[in-house]
Amino acid sequence: MTSGFTTKLYTFDPRPSFPFLTVAKRYWRPNSPHLHDPTALTLVFAHGTSFHKEQWEPTIDDLQAAFERHASGAVRIREIWTVDAPNHGDAAELNEETLKLGYAGVSVGWEEYGRSLHLLLSGLGTGVDVDFTQHKLVGIGHSMGAVSLALAMGHYPKQRPCSRAARRNAATAGLPKRKHINC
Repeated sequence: MTSGFTTKLYTFDPRPSFPFLTVAKRYWRPNSPHLHDPTALTLVFAHGTSFHKEQWEPTIDDLQAAFERHASGAVRIREIWTVDAPNHGDAAELNEETLKLGYAGVSVGWEEYGRSLHLLLSGLGTGVDVDFTQHKLVGIGHSMGAVSLALAMGHYPKQRPCSRAARRNAATAGLPKRKHINC
């Protein structure tokens, strides 16, 4: 999966302000002309309930194939990130003890996934050496992930990701008719 991409796993630690670690996976092409382009898009994928960050790999492959078929350059991708909810995937293993004990009555719901996304993208923790404030972010979510991305935008300090709600699968429906995404 995700052929042609270099990947790296990150463990993001926002403690003590938030009790749960987050695991994110970065996908990029080292030879991409858009890797350092501040106007190119950084896609941030958030999964649905009972899934994990790697569920997005077939979608990433399909999007990449669609972008290559439509090589007009209208959509420039800088890099792609997929992020586990604190109680899903690799993050669930890292947070096992905290999840067993509970944390001040906090359960891990959609709001907490949104908060962990916000903390990661705002750089309010350690373990990720990327300044997302210098990226043009586009959030893509399924079910819980879509709601959590929307909730992430309500926290401070504010991040300004592109916000697009879509009802169709971009990989199967082809690229949007618009030539540019304005944020």
